[in-house]
Amino acid sequence: MPIPREQFDEGLDGTSYKVIDFLKSHSTEAFEVDEVVGGVFAPAPGSKQAAPTSPEMMAKSKRMEFFLADLVQKGMVDKRTIGDKTYYCIHKD
Repeated sequence: MPIPREQFDEGLDGTSYKVIDFLKSHSTEAFEVDEVVGGVFAPAPGSKQAAPTSPEMMAKSKRMEFFLADLVQKGMVDKRTIGDKTYYCIHKD
């Protein structure tokens, strides 16, 4: 299955690319891990796919931490802790 040229150039796997795409489409906002999970894995409007259960969301949030850490290390995503919450947003060039 083909992938977008941008994904190829950046060397991202499917989930990381979805994270970048989500954050780019919301470039004026920063999100907590759970919010990124909701934005990336939410069923499409009109889809017959059921919303993930709480245990599924917790597992996806744990996995998402690894994807976000990798994207922060690559300089594609910014991370900042404000108060007791950690937020992520797309890196500004």
